[in-house]
Amino acid sequence: MEKRLLSLIDSIPPKDWDNVPESVKNLVNKLIPIVEMSGVESRLEQILDATPIGLAVHDSTGKLIYINNTGQNLLGIKHTTEVDSDSLSDSFKVYRANSQELYPIEALPSSIALQGRNAKANDLEIRHADRTLCLEVTATPIFDSQNQVIYVIATFQDISERKSLEKTEHRFRKLFESTPKIAVQGYDVQRQVIYWNEASTEFYGYTKDEAIGQKLEDLIIPPSMHQDVIARIQNWVENGEIIPADELILMRKDGSDVAVYSSHIMLTNTEGDREIYCVDIDLTKHKQAEIELSRANETNQALINAIPDLIIRVSRDGLYLGSIGANEIEFAIPLENLIGKRISDVLEPQLAQERMYLVEQAFITGKLQFHEYRINVKDEFRCEEARIAVSGENEAIILIRDITDRKNAELALQESEARYRLLSENTNDLVCLHQPDGRYTYVSPSCETLLGYSYDEMIGRDPYSLFHPDDCEHLLQNIHTQALQGKSVPSTYRIRQKSGNYIWFETLTKPIRDKNGVIIQLQTTSRDVTERIQTQTKLAYDSLHDALTGLPNRQLLSERLELAIHRIHRHDSYRFAVLFLDLDRFKIVNDSLGHLVGDRLLIAIAQQLKRTFREIDLIARIGGDEFVVLLEDIQDIQEAVHATQRLLNSLQVPLILGDRQVYTSCSVGIVFGSTDYHQASELLRDADIAMYRAKSQGKSRYEIFDTTMHRQALIRMNLENDLRQAIEIQAFSLHYQPLVCLRTGKLLGFEALIRWHHPTQGWKSPNEFIPVAEEMGIIHQLSHWVLREACRQLVTWHKTFPEFSDLKVNVNLSSQDLQHPDLIEQIDQVIAQTQFPPHLLTIEITERMVIENVEATIATLTKLRTRGLEISIDDFGTGYSSLSYLHLLPITSVKVDRSFVNQMTDSNKNYRIVETIATLSHQLGIQSISEGIETLPQLIKLKELHYLHGQGFLFARPLDVLAVEKLLSKKNLYLFADLANSCCVIDRT
Repeated sequence: MEKRLLSLIDSIPPKDWDNVPESVKNLVNKLIPIVEMSGVESRLEQILDATPIGLAVHDSTGKLIYINNTGQNLLGIKHTTEVDSDSLSDSFKVYRANSQELYPIEALPSSIALQGRNAKANDLEIRHADRTLCLEVTATPIFDSQNQVIYVIATFQDISERKSLEKTEHRFRKLFESTPKIAVQGYDVQRQVIYWNEASTEFYGYTKDEAIGQKLEDLIIPPSMHQDVIARIQNWVENGEIIPADELILMRKDGSDVAVYSSHIMLTNTEGDREIYCVDIDLTKHKQAEIELSRANETNQALINAIPDLIIRVSRDGLYLGSIGANEIEFAIPLENLIGKRISDVLEPQLAQERMYLVEQAFITGKLQFHEYRINVKDEFRCEEARIAVSGENEAIILIRDITDRKNAELALQESEARYRLLSENTNDLVCLHQPDGRYTYVSPSCETLLGYSYDEMIGRDPYSLFHPDDCEHLLQNIHTQALQGKSVPSTYRIRQKSGNYIWFETLTKPIRDKNGVIIQLQTTSRDVTERIQTQTKLAYDSLHDALTGLPNRQLLSERLELAIHRIHRHDSYRFAVLFLDLDRFKIVNDSLGHLVGDRLLIAIAQQLKRTFREIDLIARIGGDEFVVLLEDIQDIQEAVHATQRLLNSLQVPLILGDRQVYTSCSVGIVFGSTDYHQASELLRDADIAMYRAKSQGKSRYEIFDTTMHRQALIRMNLENDLRQAIEIQAFSLHYQPLVCLRTGKLLGFEALIRWHHPTQGWKSPNEFIPVAEEMGIIHQLSHWVLREACRQLVTWHKTFPEFSDLKVNVNLSSQDLQHPDLIEQIDQVIAQTQFPPHLLTIEITERMVIENVEATIATLTKLRTRGLEISIDDFGTGYSSLSYLHLLPITSVKVDRSFVNQMTDSNKNYRIVETIATLSHQLGIQSISEGIETLPQLIKLKELHYLHGQGFLFARPLDVLAVEKLLSKKNLYLFADLANSCCVIDRT
């Protein structure tokens, strides 16, 4: 064989030799000196058999005449005679990569070389029973002097690892293509762009199409850096001097600066061409980018540093004969000094003994011997793997590979697995391993405590059989799928215990990859968070519901109203309405029966509302005794009206609260939803306006909102603002209406009446702003000012006009005044400060005020009477009947309402009422006073009924201070004697 090879090599013309692939040339050039030096024909064949590259020789007919050991191992044959030259693909089971078809004979490199052409292919797969090998085959024709092909030399090697690296490189490129905020550019040795990811476009403003093919210095390098950058890259390409990573100021497309941290790497692609890659990171986030860059550099460095094993030739008795070095393998002595020494001279005794034993076993058995060991090289222990094969009669080849990293990784993995198992089996959390389809392969002992299942019951089980049905789809789509894509994903879901109960789990799912980056398992760590979820659920529920009634609160109502508004804007057929309810006289229940009964009443009302309205309707309590109902999917406003009427009818039946029957009613404002509304607050505002209209119109009724109400509400709001400001600056005055003795015409005193001159609207009637002040809760401030000002003014007039020193003054109080805790103290304070005689002060209250809280009212009035003040019931006969307890009230007079007096001459019924009040007053020993006297006939009839005192326009309208002083300046006590005399003789007693 050696002679044939040497003669074959000698017969190759120089021109054809130039066309021989470099890998074949290198191999032949290394082997020829060895063959010539050995002088033994078998030496070359032994060396070729130990060569890690497959080598085959075909004659001119295509017949395989030689194949070395490596080739036989790769192809899975022992002798060339086993191969039929017409069916190489079938004999070797040669397939096209990634397909099920045999490689066509005519497309094989050896077949092409037989036609006189060099051929190369890297898409061949040899499929053995236990593995599949990817091969790269190069075939070279050998010509005779007549230019006829006489031989074909084919070399082939296992490129499975390279193919894997190519896939890794592809993934690497995809990683950088999709990684945000890390700009990656690739350049050839002429500095032209060959790669440009999306982040580079974001960094520098050039699109990929604009950048590809352009030179580096024409894109992102500032002019001042051009020469330096070109020189650095040229020096790297020619001399291998790497450009260090550094912070750079580069240039965007628009000419602006961009600060980056730039690192560089040179790679050799699969075609053998060198490429330069720049990885640029925005300095604002460079810490995270450094981590990604480090990982990328490690991956690239691993690819660059891949080299063959160390090859050593030894004799059977352990003499080193030669070596082919490897950069990654260090030996105990320099390889050039190794020749001529023995294994026992170089290796430590035990290792040398094991090595010699394996060499001898290789000769005895003829089989490849494997040996893993530890060796001390330059004071560092390394792990190596040796493969020993016989290469001749008295010679063997030892291929040595450094496996230190692999062993360390295996040891680390074992330690990691041990720690993992220790942690998982001693934690309260549930730690599991799953197949990629989710089935359990391991569960920690805590499983039995948390779920009730034993280890054996869980192994192989599909977890989806335990998940709550409502959670399965979410877990599959958002958790499981993302984990299979390499993401660590947290999740919260329900899982069924063996008892059948569901508990809440909080789980972190992590993918576990093999050395090739393929996800082979999923790891989950779970803990029971049921109590936390229940607490959160309760807090969420409480935040949206009223604590007393359990109804939705204002926040939940607002959310639902917003949804209804959005829906009515999207769907023309959708209709809804809002009912705003306020209980009538709820304060009376609270004050008379107590807050506990008031709370029970609110709960009963909530239950009544639930019974009255549909399940799809939202019933909410928004505060105090106010409720709101959202009627969904109604046909028209009439449906809302009918629902409201059902509620009003249901409240006519008394509510049973313990041993009490409580009657109540409500006023309801109705708003019909429309596209005019854009916010929930607008709906509530208008419904509230309509409700107040219903309450002002007599209560226990409903009103439907219209735009007029809105305008009136705006007027009311402006009035409230102006009134509040007027109180702050005391922009009020008092007018005084004379109180006259009807028999004599004598001036007895005045009723103090508040007046307000609005800065833009002129004089405001008390009927306009007094009810507003009461609703605003500021009436007490007004009443206190009236009391103080009236007493002060009367004291002034007493001093100025001594003949009128016994003039009285009547001051009106509201129901809020009577309930004010400081009323008595404030009246005492006013009397003391103004030095006003208490017996000349009369407090007027209405009949309605009396019955709101009879016992408290009697107590307050009694305290006032003990101070000498007089008490008068104003507008008597118009309010609720007080005859049943009139005799209990410490009053001194009643004032007949003007409505009876005005019509007493026209209506016998009104006359009888006025007569009855006079008779009742006389029998109770209190005065009866008539108000609203406007005509002489009225005055005559009142005198006939023995009314002693009265007031009205017949005598005088309410007078301002100047008018009163003008009247008093006449110094006549009987200022209205002429009127009294026109009816009868004046009694001056």
